[in-house]
Amino acid sequence: MKKHGRFLWAYLPALSAVGMSGVERFQGASCLRVLLVPWAILSLVMSYLLVRMLINERAKDEFTGRQLLQAQKMATIGEMASGIAHEVNNPLAVIGREVEWIQELLKEHPPADAEAAQEIIESLQVIGGQVARCAEFTHRLLNFARKSEPVLQWVDINGLIEDMVRLVERLSKGKDISFQRSYQDPIPPVWTDPPLLRQVLLNLLNNAVQAIKSQGTVTATTQEHPKGWVDISIADTGCGIPASHLPHLFDPFFTAKVPSQGTGLG
Repeated sequence: MKKHGRFLWAYLPALSAVGMSGVERFQGASCLRVLLVPWAILSLVMSYLLVRMLINERAKDEFTGRQLLQAQKMATIGEMASGIAHEVNNPLAVIGREVEWIQELLKEHPPADAEAAQEIIESLQVIGGQVARCAEFTHRLLNFARKSEPVLQWVDINGLIEDMVRLVERLSKGKDISFQRSYQDPIPPVWTDPPLLRQVLLNLLNNAVQAIKSQGTVTATTQEHPKGWVDISIADTGCGIPASHLPHLFDPFFTAKVPSQGTGLG
């Protein structure tokens, strides 16, 4: 009703007809009332439909405007991400080469103190690991900024998903997490980009494992849809996604995880 209140002007003809029919009824002019009452009802219906159409059109315009604004924001973020990744990659490459050079020097000229030498080696390994982690992040930033064309081919979807499930299952050993499969067999091949789909599935499976705090189940499901596509589902018995986070699922860099667990670039 509040939305209709903004278009009160559209109801003025109908309200005038209602008022006139009331006046004619009060004055006892039955012949005019017979004409005015249907006209008042028809005017109200037409005004209501007109207002509904205006509200729907305004909602479409607002939605289109939000989409355009989001597209502009995404383009800006992509440009910034590309620039940041290139700027960070250069010092990372230098640090990585220097770490490798120091490691070679230690092999040729090990320190006299064996304990100190071991500490230096371990520190260099930590530095190298963190450099590799940062390099992976910048690589993902560049992939996000670039618009690469997918390479499509026919894929055995059950086999592709099983490869990702086995990988995450091996990495999750030691945790009280079970992996269940519910693959439709046989299922038709899918026309898709295998590396991109593997990345999506790997992120979903990792998120599922991280959502399970102590004990739970991750279930991978495939099923052929009657309309010709294949449904893929990755479900878990973890904590779930808070309702406040649902509108931001596809926002770049949005994450509810601690910095060491996620970047929002999944």
